[in-house]
Amino acid sequence: MVYSDNRSHRYGNWLVVLQFSLLFGLILITSPLSAIVSGNPGTLITMSISVIVALAALQANQFGNFNIHPSPKQNGRLVEDGIYRHIRHPMYTAVMLFGLACMLANPSLESALMLIALCLVLVRKARLEETWLMQKYPSYSDYLSKSRAFLPLLY
Repeated sequence: MVYSDNRSHRYGNWLVVLQFSLLFGLILITSPLSAIVSGNPGTLITMSISVIVALAALQANQFGNFNIHPSPKQNGRLVEDGIYRHIRHPMYTAVMLFGLACMLANPSLESALMLIALCLVLVRKARLEETWLMQKYPSYSDYLSKSRAFLPLLY
């Protein structure tokens, strides 16, 4: 299948590396834990929503079906229930919200730029993943029309 193409797979690898590099960079420059402990409400609320979204995604997805790389697992199944009924990439949404919480913990131009870069990487990763999912699952195009990528009713 095309989703196992070496060039595309390497591109997916780089997106994963960029995602985690930007996320760890945000954590390092913003120290979100100190903002949570000090009671920064924006950070606390955004971080809480991030955790809730991530837990809902993990609850809806069976163990072993989840993949950090955008390529579908060989024996994976398409999940369309739970939070996935409303958004196709809840884990990416959770990561974006976590990044926003980090930025809110210690707002700066650097943290804002890193958050924007993280979101752009995740959008690109989601598009690559969706290309592969359409190839693997014939019903994926129907699922695309019934759900949003990251935010219910919006995007």
